[in-house]
Amino acid sequence: MEAITIIILSFFILFGATSIILLIKKLFKIYFFLNLSMIIIMLILSFFIYKDVMDMKDNFGKNSNLLLLEDNDKALTGFVMQEPPQILTEEQLDQYSTYLADDDYPKVLGSSYKLLLIDIETISNINQESFMVENEELTKNEVLTELRTSNDIEYRAALFSMIFSNYIIGQGNVLYLLESYKKGNIFIYPETIVFKLMKSVPLSLVKPAIEKTLAKA
Repeated sequence: MEAITIIILSFFILFGATSIILLIKKLFKIYFFLNLSMIIIMLILSFFIYKDVMDMKDNFGKNSNLLLLEDNDKALTGFVMQEPPQILTEEQLDQYSTYLADDDYPKVLGSSYKLLLIDIETISNINQESFMVENEELTKNEVLTELRTSNDIEYRAALFSMIFSNYIIGQGNVLYLLESYKKGNIFIYPETIVFKLMKSVPLSLVKPAIEKTLAKA
């Protein structure tokens, strides 16, 4: 009787162990394929994010897009990207400030193809303390002060354009642009599907793939 009991118990133990091993193998396969699928999705998403940013950079000056710098809903400077660029007047900036206070982005956009709204915090957060402007070195505080208070509207626009081109949308600054976008310091209207998706994806997940893409560019 004891021998039969031992045999039965051994059978159940063997059966249980086999089932557990098979389950672990199955779970491992599921984990492996899920992990592989996630990596593939992140690679594809990273590629399209990079492509979207580069397309925006390369075509921004070709489609009558509106580039606007703001500080607490006050439009400081900006221009319509065309040939030649159309610098916004003080009257236009005042009107845009009214629209921004009401979050009325369709009116800000007007007949432009896209609106790229840059909060001055984007410049304040750039990881350096000075900038070269027309062979003159200006501290970050000096740049911010000029953008906020200079009476020369053309100088404000030129200064903003230089900072934007060299330190925000330049090829080596794609990650900073995306980081600023996710923080809400850069606003694009209307948004592409890729940029909408970007809001819900942690930058840390796509950062390695974007860095690899940048290294190959």
